[in-house]
Amino acid sequence: SESSDFKIQSTSMNLVQFLDEIGKIASQEATKKNLRMHVCLSPDLPAIVKSDPSRLRQIILNLLKNAFKYTNQGYVCLRVSTIGAVRGVHQSFRFDVIDSGVGIPADKASRIFDAFFQLDSTHLLSEGGVGLGLSIVKELVRKLDGKIEVTSDLGTGSRFRVELDLEIEDSQAWLQKYEAKEDGERSTVFLFSADSFVSEAVSPIASHSYIRYAETTISDLSKSNIDSDSWLIVDSSVGETGIRTALEKHDHKRTLILGSRADLQARFPSLRVSNEVPVITSSPLAINDVLIAMGFSSRRRKRVERLSSTELLPDQDYKKVLDRRLNVVVADDDEGNRQLYKAYLKDSAWNIHYAEDGAMAWDIYLKTECDFLILDVRMPGFDGLELTEKIRTHERAIGKTMTPVLLVTADALDQTLERARRIPGASYLTKPVRKTKLLEAVSTTLDGITTAPPSSVGTA
Repeated sequence: SESSDFKIQSTSMNLVQFLDEIGKIASQEATKKNLRMHVCLSPDLPAIVKSDPSRLRQIILNLLKNAFKYTNQGYVCLRVSTIGAVRGVHQSFRFDVIDSGVGIPADKASRIFDAFFQLDSTHLLSEGGVGLGLSIVKELVRKLDGKIEVTSDLGTGSRFRVELDLEIEDSQAWLQKYEAKEDGERSTVFLFSADSFVSEAVSPIASHSYIRYAETTISDLSKSNIDSDSWLIVDSSVGETGIRTALEKHDHKRTLILGSRADLQARFPSLRVSNEVPVITSSPLAINDVLIAMGFSSRRRKRVERLSSTELLPDQDYKKVLDRRLNVVVADDDEGNRQLYKAYLKDSAWNIHYAEDGAMAWDIYLKTECDFLILDVRMPGFDGLELTEKIRTHERAIGKTMTPVLLVTADALDQTLERARRIPGASYLTKPVRKTKLLEAVSTTLDGITTAPPSSVGTA
């Protein structure tokens, strides 16, 4: 079965980037149901851990999917923290999924993880029962030597809690990976919010050595008690009066609004927010976006390597690639990864065909006028490298021009890179996949392809 027949494949992972990506996937469900999505991360989370990202993603996404399914108003929150002290190279972590949904009757809570269990009070639910998804989560948690529990109040919401031991590879706290601006001055940051979850999501920045942090009120803003060189973060939960007061009293270039321009315009039609005011997505909020907007930089290694002579152009507007009308095949055997691509590419003009393995991608390639392929290297059937080589052989046989290919994998071993380098018209992107890096790689790969038929194809 899906839950009992698998192997644990641990790999290094940037924990906060991983959780941000999960938040982006889950945000699509929040948008559909007009709910708030929050990701609240403890400031002491380590930068790099080792775990099985595929299985951990399955656990969290299944819990989030369940939360959204039974929540019709309010919020869903993913809260992640550490438990206790570090033991050698291991640390215990707590993953809480909290919702304001319909809740679970006390006499049913103990059976909620049973396969195919259905709640009787289906009139309270938006659809169906919890069933198979949670039984799989329980089995996955058990395989990872963790534990899971649920607490719930009928009519007010539920909290699913998973506790797991993870190996720590880089113990430095994730926020300290962000470097201050060149002047070395500490930044003073004020938050203006009426949402306790937003306050919790933003508050970790207080632990950064180059940030002084405090929360403020409309009274303080009205009295202009905030220095002009401070940063002001304004959540849309403070309403039109609060936002208007902030914009009237503080430098627009040092004011960050949490929300979306479309939502602000819909909720507050008379409010005018100039383009010089940064508006940052807050459902969920990624602290990375806040810090980058304030001039901090992250020490992330470059994750895209061109395998031809074409170099990345740092000043290129890679977002323009989303406006190109392309037929694209995206192949990845991990459902979570496919959902991540869908989240990143939902606003593109591309016609996208998603495949679960290499054989399906090959079939789609043969039946469509394909302009570009994004292939995971590790897939059942044909893996990404085998499929690309097969495509190049086919193109050579019929005299067809090369179709650009982006190979994506967590495997950055020299032999994998060397094999990929022998395939013309291919680029290489290592996980975790971020939207900006993905678009950079796609744009660079498309621009690097010549119109001549391939003269040779590398072999393993």
